[in-house]
Amino acid sequence: MVILGHSSCGAVSAALDHLSDPAEEPSEIVSLLYQIEPALSGIRKDLNREDQVAEAVKRNVDLAVRRLSRVPDMRKSLKAGRIKIVGAVYNMGSGKVELLPYTSPFCGDPGGRHYSNGLVFMEALGHVSQPGMGCSVIRSSTR
Repeated sequence: MVILGHSSCGAVSAALDHLSDPAEEPSEIVSLLYQIEPALSGIRKDLNREDQVAEAVKRNVDLAVRRLSRVPDMRKSLKAGRIKIVGAVYNMGSGKVELLPYTSPFCGDPGGRHYSNGLVFMEALGHVSQPGMGCSVIRSSTR
């Protein structure tokens, strides 16, 4: 299972804005922002806005992976080795997918392989690759 965030995420940007200036928003929007805000804890204030959003996107993906891995049925399947959860971030500018580091003993990239491009990654996930997908996968070396 892939939890995929994306660069320049508007919801993550809105959550960062909401923390510093809680403006009036419709309740549906505020509910979404509250789901994202725990991932924003500890984002460095000295980073520029673009880097803050990039870090927040990664943290939000990590939070989603951890939340999902705690769902009882998911946890059972994870422990049994029937599934793994992969956290990743899609860069909308470059088309590259960054696999995030493991977040629990049961999560991580499928088989621990290094994926040189999106086609290899999709094949490893059990999908039939389509010619001309035009994306590639990179590994994150730091967190």
